[in-house]
Amino acid sequence: MSDAEEEPSNQRALLIPVKNSEQAVEVFVDELPEDVNDIIDILRAEVAPLDVWLQFAVEYYNQGHVAQFQEILSVASEPGIEEIYKDNASRMCRIKFFIALASHAVNAMWNEEDEKKREAISQRAVGFFQRADRLDHQHPMTLVGKALMFMAKNEDDRADRFIKSVLISNKTNLPAILGKALLLYRKKQYKDAKKLYLEAIKLHPRSPQAANMRMCFAYCCYHLGAVEKARAVMKYTASLDETNVDAVIASALWQLASQSREERAVSIRDESSRFMIMIHHAHAIDKTNPTVLNHLANHYFSQWIPLPCTVSVVRGSTVVATSKDISSEVSPGQIICIGDKYVAYISRDEDAVSSSGLKLDGPYRDESATATNFARKDYDKMFTLAGNAFHSTKIPEIRSESCYLMGRGCHAQGKYKDAYSYYFNAGRLWPNNLGEKNRYTKNMSLSEVYYKKTLSSHPHNIYAANGLGIMIAEKGNFELAKQIFSQVREASPDMPDAWINLAHIFVAEERYQEAIQLYTVCLTKCYQGQDLEVLLYLAKAYYESKDFPSCIATLSRGLHMYPNDLRLWYNTGLAQEDYAVTTLGQETTVTRSGSGSAVPQLRTMADVQRAILDLKRAQRIFRFLLQQAEASGTSSSSEKKKHHSSLPFDKEKVSDHEKFCGDTLTKASYHLEFERQKEEKRRLEIEAQRKLLREYEERVAREQEEARVKEDDLRRRHEGIRLKQDERLKKLHEGWSVREREEEEKKVVKKKGGKKRKKAEDEDGGFIDDGEDEVDEDGDNSMSIEDMKNRNATMKKLVEKRNKRARVDSGSEDEKDDTTGLFGSDSSDDEQEESKPSEPDKGADKPAAEDDAAAETREAEKNELFGSSSEDDD
Repeated sequence: MSDAEEEPSNQRALLIPVKNSEQAVEVFVDELPEDVNDIIDILRAEVAPLDVWLQFAVEYYNQGHVAQFQEILSVASEPGIEEIYKDNASRMCRIKFFIALASHAVNAMWNEEDEKKREAISQRAVGFFQRADRLDHQHPMTLVGKALMFMAKNEDDRADRFIKSVLISNKTNLPAILGKALLLYRKKQYKDAKKLYLEAIKLHPRSPQAANMRMCFAYCCYHLGAVEKARAVMKYTASLDETNVDAVIASALWQLASQSREERAVSIRDESSRFMIMIHHAHAIDKTNPTVLNHLANHYFSQWIPLPCTVSVVRGSTVVATSKDISSEVSPGQIICIGDKYVAYISRDEDAVSSSGLKLDGPYRDESATATNFARKDYDKMFTLAGNAFHSTKIPEIRSESCYLMGRGCHAQGKYKDAYSYYFNAGRLWPNNLGEKNRYTKNMSLSEVYYKKTLSSHPHNIYAANGLGIMIAEKGNFELAKQIFSQVREASPDMPDAWINLAHIFVAEERYQEAIQLYTVCLTKCYQGQDLEVLLYLAKAYYESKDFPSCIATLSRGLHMYPNDLRLWYNTGLAQEDYAVTTLGQETTVTRSGSGSAVPQLRTMADVQRAILDLKRAQRIFRFLLQQAEASGTSSSSEKKKHHSSLPFDKEKVSDHEKFCGDTLTKASYHLEFERQKEEKRRLEIEAQRKLLREYEERVAREQEEARVKEDDLRRRHEGIRLKQDERLKKLHEGWSVREREEEEKKVVKKKGGKKRKKAEDEDGGFIDDGEDEVDEDGDNSMSIEDMKNRNATMKKLVEKRNKRARVDSGSEDEKDDTTGLFGSDSSDDEQEESKPSEPDKGADKPAAEDDAAAETREAEKNELFGSSSEDDD
């Protein structure tokens, strides 16, 4: 145990915090245990933060312990880990775990040459990316990782979309900038790539990738012709990071290229030259770098190893006497050096080497020597280094150089058969480096001359024109070749060669839809749809355009016509296998619209099930082909030779395909379960949305029903009030009519008895007893017109107050009653209303006690107007 605050030792160490303590467990990075379970047990026991788990995993990875790296991250990303680490920082660490595992798989994809194995590795990477997406589907490092994965699969367009999405959200994201620059570099757009690398250097000058960014910048300068600038930048890169192997090698090669031919040879041989010092420095940094290994092999090829003996030889003799037995050090046919300069070959005879001496393949032509030095070439080290270089890379140029070095070694030792094999493989791996690479071009040029001579004498010879177009197309001049084939097609529409050759050019230009159209027209027009070769051309075009369903359909069509053709069976199995692998390896599938354009769609469980069925069919086809190959092996020699010549496939490749289909089928259950979970999740989401929609519709309907019921109740209340008012008004109107008639009758009676009334008034002192006059014979009170107007005005005010209270209670404007329409307008009423202040304004300043008094006053006025309930009962 060591306290966390103590001074760190000179040796770098990682700290594991002790649970519920301020102390920490110190683990030196140079002393990491081979058994990673020891570290995992400590991390688990102390419930160490997830970033500490990641530090140990990265340290193991940097030391080359990939298995321990994967074990730590696998344990740290177990399903139940989120129950222990629930904070956001732990969630981000878990994302980093999955990205680290996916990045390791992507690195393996870059180094894998076999396409099937690379696809299987990509499926593992996709699984890790999907787990990271569940935590954060927009994490920039996840998107950049996916872009690198698609670049490893040579799908640069898809990679570009992921890079762009990251740069849109963050233009200074260094991995995204470097990824975009790499895409441009792969497209040979060196000028744009150079700008991006320069921008990355300016934005992140202290980044750990600073040396790599400058190295890539130097590569762009070199391709753009700025060799001196590239050399200066690469030299600065090597000084900036002495552990950058590529920068050290590039600086060494530029230093070697600046010398003359003789100086270069001396630098390669001399162990103390600046070039070899830099090569040895690069080898100390990375002992598996193939370029360094090849240069070391070339160096040791020119080196002489002194043997622990001396020799004596006489001029003109072929016998060399040795002071010791060196038969284990040399072999027949090997090159040796006698003294300092004389180089000779040992004879290839079986008895050329003995315990007492050896025999040369020719007479010794130098001065006689006694007890002189003796040396041989260090071929063993050369073969070891070149062989390691060959197996350390998949780059054909470097592997070709390794084969060439081993061929030189065999050649120098007199092993001509082995030397031929190595030379042949070197030319096969990288034919552009052959000295006679122009022989084929020369023969094509000669053929072109003969075709032109034929056309000069017979300008309408369509076969010569077609042949000339083929020669021009082989040279890469597609535009001129297309013009020639188009003219041949116009001159002879029924000639299928022009259609097919024109389609071949479109395939070479990756214009697959035009090629498919030409193949289809040619097949229908010239062969009635039954030519096997054109069917294979058409299937190939579909295959290259990634339209696997159409490819499979075309091959199936050919199998119906030619069921015994093994090429059709092999290609059908290959198309089904690739279609299934593509479906399982991607989250989207591509369908073809009516115009032939690709329409991406999300992968469904049905797509995965169809992919599994295609894999099973492909596996059965490959098993059938293996049976055919085995049947050819058991036939007689003549039949075997005939049958073997008809086999259009390699048995080992078919076996690999069959095994790959079986391995992929075992892993397909994960994809099927993943899609099943997606389908279930999608179904639950749709069901939840439907439930929410139903609840919303029910709530809206319920609210509408409640509003309708409330509106109906309110309308009935208003209707009842209006009916009561109409009845009362009708009664009042009838009463008013009766009273008006009585008033008229009283006026007539008053006119007749005017004199008597006047006399009576004089006797009473000018006063009239209104109470006695208003009593009629029935005992009812009679009202004058003026009284009725006053009563009408009072009634209007009461109705207005009642309507105002009703509007406040209901909040609706529909409760307003037009009192003027009910009772009419009266000028005297208006004058009285203008002269009096409004009741609400008065009531606003009254206390609560005055409100009760006002309510009693209104009740009295109501009784006065309509009569009390007791009066109604009477």
